[in-house]
Order: sequence, then C-alpha cells, then structure tokens
Amino acid sequence: MYKIVRKHVFNPTETLLEIEAPAVAKKAQPGQFIILRVDEMGERIPLTVGGYDREKGTVTIIFQIVGASTFKLKQLEVGDCLHDFVGPLGRPTELTGEKVCVVGGGLGTAIAYPIAKAFHDEGKDVTAIAGFRNKDLIILHDEFSAAAPGKYIEMTDDGSNGNKGNVVVPLEKLLSEGTKFDKVICIGPVIMMKFVTECCRKYGVPECVCSMNPIMIDGTGMCGCCRLTVGGETKFACVSVRPGERLLLRWTVAPGDDGWEHALTLVNRGNEPLEGAWSIYYGSIAPALRAPEGASVGVEQVCGSHHRLFATEPYVTIAPGDSLRVTLSGDYIDMYSFYPEGAYIVRRAADGGEMQPCDIDLQFMPYHD
Repeated sequence: MYKIVRKHVFNPTETLLEIEAPAVAKKAQPGQFIILRVDEMGERIPLTVGGYDREKGTVTIIFQIVGASTFKLKQLEVGDCLHDFVGPLGRPTELTGEKVCVVGGGLGTAIAYPIAKAFHDEGKDVTAIAGFRNKDLIILHDEFSAAAPGKYIEMTDDGSNGNKGNVVVPLEKLLSEGTKFDKVICIGPVIMMKFVTECCRKYGVPECVCSMNPIMIDGTGMCGCCRLTVGGETKFACVSVRPGERLLLRWTVAPGDDGWEHALTLVNRGNEPLEGAWSIYYGSIAPALRAPEGASVGVEQVCGSHHRLFATEPYVTIAPGDSLRVTLSGDYIDMYSFYPEGAYIVRRAADGGEMQPCDIDLQFMPYHD
C-alpha cells in the first residue's frame, strides 16, 4: 500500500498528492509516468511524475478530476493509501541543449515543471511559458519562477492575470526578436502543441519535442492502445523513441509447423552504420533457432532462465536499413521477458569492450486470425 503524505488542492478540479513510494522515487526521472489504482476494484490510470524526493522516498502527482477514478482519488486524505502505484514507466526526457524553452498548457504545466527544473538543476539556460484559461487556474507559479529565474512567462486566455493570449504569443515574440533555443519542449492540449511546433518550424528551432498522451492501458508497450503514427511509422506513446535513436526490435508472431513461430528482427534505421556484436536475451526454454544471414546463432545459458538468442561474431557492421533476424518455434514463448527499456538488448563495441544495454524502439506485432 502507498501512503499519501501530503495533499494540496490548487482549485476545485486540480489536486497534488505526495505518495510514499521509495522504489519508484529511487528511479523516477522527469518525463516519466506511473500507473495507479485507488483501490482493489479501481481502474488503472496513468499519471505523469510531477516530482520526486529520493531521500524521503516520495513521488508527487498532480491530477485533474475528469472521471470516476480521479474523483475517488481526490476524496483520499493524508494517511490514506493507494492500492497500486507502479513505475516509473516511459522514456525520461533527454536533457540535451544548453538553451531551452519549456512550454506548458493547462494541466500540462504539471508535466512541464519537473522537466524545466531538471534543466535548471543541470545548469542550463531555461525559459518557461505556461498558459491557463484564467488566473484562478494558475498552478506552480513559484516553482516555475525558481526553475526559470527571470524568464518565466504566464499567459491567460482571458487576460485576468494581465497577460492575455495563448503560449504561442510570447514564444513567437521571443523567436522573432532573435532569441535562439536549442530545443523547445511543449506539453498540453494537442492543438496547442501543433501551433507551438509550427512556430518552431517557422523560426528554425533545431528541435521541438511534444508530449503525447493518448489512451493508455498497459503502459509498457504490450497492449498497443496508445499507438500513434509519426513520420509514417507506428509509435507507442508509452515507450516512445528517444531523439537520435537508431534501432528497432520488431517481434512478430504467427502459427508455424512446430507450434507458434516468433520472429525477432533487429533493424538499423539510423544515418550511420553500427559496428559491434549484438545479442538479444530472452527468458524461456531454449527454442529452436534459424540463423540470420551474416550472423552466427547459438543459445547460451546466461542466468536463471535467460538465454542469449543470437550474437554477431565476428564483429560486423550493420548498415542503415540492414537487419538481423532470428526465428523461434515452440508452443510457449514468454514475450514478457522483453522490456521496453531494452534491458536485454545489448551491444559490445568493436574493440571488444563490455556489453552495454542499448536504447531501442520495441514493437510487438502479435498474430491475429
């Protein structure tokens, strides 16, 4: 059970809870999320990590009442407990760039704040822009002011705080006056992020990152409910690709002669060839393998029930667009042994250095009749 140690009500619809969850607090990073259940019969709802204190072992969430589960969540008080609190999930925000602008709209500011704070703590030059419908809905004013000293701008749709307009107004003003940002991060309503993106494109901002929040159930890339189409490719928002990521691990399933046939394909989608020895670790009984072209294949017991499926030996170069493929046949294959974080996808450098986990985009493509 996960105890509530602090509660703050911003307004009738938005509330902050600080939850005692040491394991989650130990690993949480800006941009990640958790999935909770209020009680044993509750639905699983994803909420972004709004802050964390590793020493206290607590995680902060900020939510808006939009349905039955968030209504029940708001009824809880300090000392009450949540039934489940799972995380951290998702990809953390990349803290790259020396001069950044973090833009939040509405409750999206609750997600934007820990990102702005993380950049500030890294010593980066941070500008923050937040937009709200009116002054009564403004949250985290002091926190943003500290994360972007002298460079925090608050806007309201009705001008009740003295600054009328949406978040694009001050962003375009800054860019048109010659301010250069290495990166703009925007979080909020989709229509807001669309116009922020168009503004960044207009003024040549090198990188604009949007936070997508579609319907989500599983939160680890298994269910596919949060799929999006980006650049003609299907992405899962819960395990979205990090900037500059070059690898794709595609898992497809189909019926075969010897039970179910599982094909694992490691694809290089980047701009540069990749050198090194590649291994995929898999947890189950040792299956039958067919060697991918250009790579030797073997099953090697590594630890517990985990096996190394294949490795390229000797060292090879995987050119952009190239792929390594292995096919497994058997009645029982445990797909849950793969983790979206890429914990079992490793690469050894061409100089024979230590195996290191690789960042990948993991796609599960199950067979359907």
